[in-house]
Amino acid sequence: MAESAIPTYITSLIRHFADLRDGTHGGSASRKDKEAHFEKAVQLLAPVARQVLTEMNTSLLLDTGKLTETGLRRTADGGDGALFLVVPRAPKYSGQLTIACIIQVECYSSGTSGRKCY
Repeated sequence: MAESAIPTYITSLIRHFADLRDGTHGGSASRKDKEAHFEKAVQLLAPVARQVLTEMNTSLLLDTGKLTETGLRRTADGGDGALFLVVPRAPKYSGQLTIACIIQVECYSSGTSGRKCY
């Protein structure tokens, strides 16, 4: 199959598997560089996450939700993460099911073997 005929998602998977094999993230080998790469990825993802959650708030929660995001933060295991969510401000009726829409992006430490980013 010619290089141009390979679907983009396949080349992305191959690049991801190579990073896992080599202990890198986006070509970065040091922890500091991996974290900078992850921070840029979160910045690129943020507008898309906001748009998706705004649409879910409009369609599923009928504009009753509140969009919240943590920004980049340190996780309990020493990794990095960002959380985007929409939570209804308050249920309209007693006993009403509460639905929260969440997008979570984590880059976590896995001991001394390296870091995994999703």
